[in-house]
Amino acid sequence: HDLRHSSASSFTGNNTLAIKFHAPSSSSRFSLNLTLPHPLHRSYDRILFHFNPRQFQKGGQLVINDKQNTMWGNAINVPLSTMPLMFGKVACTLVVQIGEEGFDVFLEGVHCARLEHRWDWGVLKEILEEGEKKKV
Repeated sequence: HDLRHSSASSFTGNNTLAIKFHAPSSSSRFSLNLTLPHPLHRSYDRILFHFNPRQFQKGGQLVINDKQNTMWGNAINVPLSTMPLMFGKVACTLVVQIGEEGFDVFLEGVHCARLEHRWDWGVLKEILEEGEKKKV
């Protein structure tokens, strides 16, 4: 089901993403990116939400960010020591709730961070509408 700007901007319909994952204890990092639909994300130059736990960087950091037209925003860095264990567990559950304020991040049911919306809804609407025109 494609994200449509009308339902996204009013926050109706599905607005929660839940992922169960395994990050080996030997893994240094992984990432999850929420983007515009292909090809509108332009080879990942447009990322609405970037989730990137880095186990060995600065004592362990979760980096959350966005990317607009090849430029990364100001990252939010959360120490992994303040969150439930992610690396080396058999399974871990990540929930991202998209709300009016932004992206709320829950790990194992614990609220860990929020990335406030940084994309202008008008700009997103124009990008999505342009993409729809190209499909016709």
